[in-house]
Amino acid sequence: LMLARSALLAQDPHGARRHLEAAPPAQRDWEWFHYASRIDRSAWCAAYPGERPEAFACGPDGRFVASLWSGGGVRAHALDDGRELAWIAPGASKVQRLAATEGALWLG
Repeated sequence: LMLARSALLAQDPHGARRHLEAAPPAQRDWEWFHYASRIDRSAWCAAYPGERPEAFACGPDGRFVASLWSGGGVRAHALDDGRELAWIAPGASKVQRLAATEGALWLG
């Protein structure tokens, strides 16, 4: 844990994560969780197993992000809380490009 702390102080989040992951699960107490929470300050995270993001477009007002996924699926999420705003299933369209403008998402 001291190595993880030192890495965080040196602004090396990858090194800190590496040291934390090396700790045996039985030794992961409050201090381990405290350091782990300082590595990633993401407001939310979206994961879709089996899919790989290929492109992203952020709205200019910072309210949403759209992602183009392998297979052609498109997802749009609100940046404030991560809720899914829209989903176009793979195969439902032949989307290859994304662009965002004020209040609109353009699919090409």
